[in-house]
Amino acid sequence: MLQRAITSVKKQCFSGNIKTLICIDDCPSTLLFLKESFGSDQTVSWFYSKRLKDDISGPSRLAHLRNFSVEYADTEWISFLDDDNELELFHYSELMRCASINKSEAVHCYRQLFFADGVPYCFMEEEYPWGRNSEQAKEMFKNLSKHGVIEKGCHVIRDQIDVSKGGINIVDTNVWLIKRETLLKNKIPSAYTKEDWLNIVCEDDKMLDQLIEGGVRMHCNNVPSVKYYLGGYSNAHYLRDNTSQKVHAEEWKE
Repeated sequence: MLQRAITSVKKQCFSGNIKTLICIDDCPSTLLFLKESFGSDQTVSWFYSKRLKDDISGPSRLAHLRNFSVEYADTEWISFLDDDNELELFHYSELMRCASINKSEAVHCYRQLFFADGVPYCFMEEEYPWGRNSEQAKEMFKNLSKHGVIEKGCHVIRDQIDVSKGGINIVDTNVWLIKRETLLKNKIPSAYTKEDWLNIVCEDDKMLDQLIEGGVRMHCNNVPSVKYYLGGYSNAHYLRDNTSQKVHAEEWKE
């Protein structure tokens, strides 16, 4: 998956320079793979983050890693790409065009949603895959479809920012392109409570809230240029195999 993600970045139809910085979350096999596959590639670099005793997978850990990555990087613009996702070839060129037209500090696109095996997830069960259970997943589908974020039969998630009363704010970390200076000023909060867990508030949401509070100029280009694959940490119950049960992968730990 990491090979696929890196390849989708390197093949971008973009005239500017692109650097790929890999954050290795305490995984020796990933370090070995990168050394063997990209050791002589000047556009790909990485750093190794060793876990402390109390570090566990989840939004707090991700927020810490993303913030550190922004400090480590040296480019004018920053984007995030989880290793199990990939980009369309026109992703960066379309986002930069949107940023230039609107004079934005932060721009984002839409997502295409797939099962891990590449089959489009078209919401035929009318469930939003990040629900804690089927009942919550169906309720989330109803709410998001009401606001035009998703619809039955379509595998596109229309990430949006709507600060009006009753509006929906939902922008996944993978769809952003943001000025590094803006991210340095608006670091992702890493505190994560049980209430956040119950309401499925993750680092993506905290990051967006931080940008809104900071008065950052943001726009969407309305282009679905991120290919998001289910079956990862937060939605492992959508792997499409005979052994998977719809039990959320993420559990609350005190």
